[in-house]
Amino acid sequence: MEKQLSILIFCGFEMGNETGVHRFSKEIIKGISAMEPSTYCIYWNKRDGIFRGYIQLMKDFCSKMTRVNVVHFVVMSPAEIPIILLAKLFGKKILTTYHGDYLKQNSITGHPLLNALFWVGDKLFRKFSHALVSPSEYLFSELKFDSKKSFVIPNPFDLEQITGFSRKPKTSKDDDIIITSASNFNIKEKVSALYVLCDSFTKVSKDTVQIKLFIFGDGKYLRDFKTRFGGVANIKFMGFRSDFGNSLQTSDIYAHFSTFDNQPYALVDALMRGNVILCNNLQALTEMVDSINNYIVILDETHVVNAVRSIVHEIKINPESFYQKGLNNRKNALSKYSSKTVSIAYHKLYCKILSVDLG
Repeated sequence: MEKQLSILIFCGFEMGNETGVHRFSKEIIKGISAMEPSTYCIYWNKRDGIFRGYIQLMKDFCSKMTRVNVVHFVVMSPAEIPIILLAKLFGKKILTTYHGDYLKQNSITGHPLLNALFWVGDKLFRKFSHALVSPSEYLFSELKFDSKKSFVIPNPFDLEQITGFSRKPKTSKDDDIIITSASNFNIKEKVSALYVLCDSFTKVSKDTVQIKLFIFGDGKYLRDFKTRFGGVANIKFMGFRSDFGNSLQTSDIYAHFSTFDNQPYALVDALMRGNVILCNNLQALTEMVDSINNYIVILDETHVVNAVRSIVHEIKINPESFYQKGLNNRKNALSKYSSKTVSIAYHKLYCKILSVDLG
């Protein structure tokens, strides 16, 4: 007799933040709940203190064990080690999504204690999970997953965020050309590449005054960028804002420069909104965009300057062709990242691990 699927989506963090992992949790919960009525979710409520909140988290988890047969950990973290041990003890099927190389993010030289905790967590999650998921081929390769029980499923994007999509090619050569970018200014490896973009843009803007660069994001390294590039009239640092999507809707180019990334949501958002992409040739980024409709460059000022000038030339000389490239990006993104497509892939995997032991 076929088992009835019942899922617990476990989120070992507070609800409401705006990181990529938080966004993933909200969108996968919404997508799976629409397909499977027996879907539950748990977040870590820290309003009454971390310790008391964690005790309540474990109580909530245990109370759901009589109702579910699959537990989906939306992220791997040391705080969830006791929870996965409980899931194993209760005999549940376990699926874990990895969103990054956590050992690399918490290096043994910079964060020795965190590195040790993530090392233990990584060993346990790999051992006890019946399926491991990476959102990209790049991360899958970096983590060296066991191919027998590991899968690549992209991050979901809720299409309700872009209802009323509208984009038109430029009609005047004198219109401003808008480049939008975003970064996490708390991660040095991510913002280091952004210096190359800003230096290159500064050079181009000296002879192309109608080009503008809007950079979204916040963090401890933002101050240095404002000090170094705050005097450049055509560069504006927007901070962290909820209207990022609106800016993408009106921009001509989305630029993503990073030396440490994995399927960033900002890039997915830009593709969904029909932006042409300018990015450096990091595998995690080139896996998401093609060189026919976008500009992929070596992380070198000369290459970036030439690419930006080529973009300006194409927009002015052949705006219809440039506009079509953005529409091609949107079409490709819709087929790959839509919440419905991703939720179906996860639902199939839940069913698979419930019926077959992939380990």
